[in-house]
Amino acid sequence: RGGAGNGRVLWKLGKDGDFQLDSTDASPWFSHQHDAQLDAGGMLMLFDNGNLRRDADAGANSRGQVFQIDETKRTARLAFNADLGDFAFALGSAQRLKNGNYFFNMGYRMNNTGRAVETTPDGKINYAVESTGPVYRTFRLQDMYTKQ
Repeated sequence: RGGAGNGRVLWKLGKDGDFQLDSTDASPWFSHQHDAQLDAGGMLMLFDNGNLRRDADAGANSRGQVFQIDETKRTARLAFNADLGDFAFALGSAQRLKNGNYFFNMGYRMNNTGRAVETTPDGKINYAVESTGPVYRTFRLQDMYTKQ
C-alpha cells in the first residue's frame, strides 16, 4: 500500500475472484474493462467492454459500471450498471461528472468508430457524440482549461 508493498496481489475482483457479489444482474461482472478507478469511499467505476458477455450473447452491449467495494469483508455491490446502447470491443474510459451524471467512452466499435455517452444516475443516456475513428480515452471538460 502507498507504493511500499512487496508486489504481492492483495485481492482479485471479477468472475472467479475473491469477492462475493451482491447483484440481481444475470451477468454482472465486467470483461475487457478499461479505466477502473477506486475512490477513497470504496466506489469502483469502470467502462465494461463486455467481450465475454458478447461472446455468449451477440446482442450484448458495453456498459458503464460502478461497484461499492468492501475490501475487509471482500464484498462488492453493483451500484450502477448502464447499458450504453452499443458494443465496443476495445478501448474506453469512465468519468463521474460534477452534476452526478456519468460519461463513458466506447473507444473502438465494430464499425471502426468511437462513441462517447453521458448517462444520468439512473442509467438513461442523456446524449452521445460519435467520432470518425477509434478513440483511446475521452473526458468531458467544463471548458478548454478545466476538467469537469
